[in-house]
Amino acid sequence: MVDFKLEHIARRFPRFTFQEPRTDGEFHVDCFGGRTRRRYMAPDRDLGRLGILNVFAPSAYEDYNEWGDVLEAVDAAGEAFTMIELGSGWGRWIILAAVAARAIGKQVGTLTAVEAEPDHYAWTRQQFLDNGFDPRDHVLIRAAAAGEEGACTFYTGCADAWYGQSIAPGVRPTTPEFGREAEPAVRRERIMETVQEVPQVTLQSILRPYDSVDLLHSDIQGSELEVIEAAIEELTAKVRRVIVATHPPSTAGTRGREVEPALREIFTAHGWTCLRDVPAGSKDVEIDGHYTDFCDGLQTWVNPRVPAVLNVL
Repeated sequence: MVDFKLEHIARRFPRFTFQEPRTDGEFHVDCFGGRTRRRYMAPDRDLGRLGILNVFAPSAYEDYNEWGDVLEAVDAAGEAFTMIELGSGWGRWIILAAVAARAIGKQVGTLTAVEAEPDHYAWTRQQFLDNGFDPRDHVLIRAAAAGEEGACTFYTGCADAWYGQSIAPGVRPTTPEFGREAEPAVRRERIMETVQEVPQVTLQSILRPYDSVDLLHSDIQGSELEVIEAAIEELTAKVRRVIVATHPPSTAGTRGREVEPALREIFTAHGWTCLRDVPAGSKDVEIDGHYTDFCDGLQTWVNPRVPAVLNVL
C-alpha cells in the first residue's frame, strides 16, 4: 500500500489532479501519469519501509517536501515552464515537473538535464522520449556540473542500484575515456570501483541561453557549493527558485567541506529567501504528522528579484 498523502497535497495544489501511482507492464506510472521504466530501479534496492511505488507519489518520507517545492514552482510559472536539473539520474524530477506542467495546461519550455554517469544519461534521454518530450527540443548535456569548465574523474556503474555517483577527486580512471564504449562488465562493478574521465560544465554556461528559469534542481553529490558559488550572480539574475540536495563532508565530491553553511551564506548575501532548510542526516523530521529521517539534506531558496508569475484559478 502506497503511503500517499493525497488529501493534504491536493488541498495545497487544487489545480492538479492526482492519481495513485501504479505499475503498468515495464513502467511505473506516477501520480500525474508520467512513465518510468522499471529497470531504472533495482528490484532489491533498499528503500527501508517504503515500496518502490512510494517514489512516484508524495509520500511521508524525505522526498515529500521536495515534491511540494517542485509543484509550487510549476504552479507559479507563467504560460511556459522552464527548468534545469543538475545530476538528472534517470530524469526523475525534470520530467515529473514537465508532466505536471503539461497536466495543468502549461506549455513546456526549454528543459536542460545534466548527467555524467553514462547509463543514467541514456536513461534521461529515454525518459524524455517515454513521456512525449523530444530531446531535440531541449538540452541534454553528458557531463558533470562543476565550478569550472574542463574534465574530471567521475564514479560510474551500478546504475540501477546506486544514484550517488559523483566527481572522484584525485582518483585515477579505471575505464576508457568518456565517449568510448566501456565493456558492459566494467559498468557493473561494485560501487565506487569504476571511475571514468568525463567533461565538466559550469552552471554559468548552462544558464547563458535562458532569459529566465522557473526552477533549478541540483543533486550533484557534493559539488553543489562550487557550482552555485561560481554562478550565483547569473542565478540571481535569471532563476526564480533553487532546490539543492546537500551532502555531508564524508561525500567524496565535497572534498571534506561543510557545504551547507556556505550555501546559506551565499544565498542570503544575494537576497534570496530560504523556504526550506533540512540538514543532511537529520533525524525525526516532521512531515505532515509523520516523522522520518533524512539522508541527503534539502535547501530550497526563492529569488524575490525574479518574481514568480501568480496563476489565478
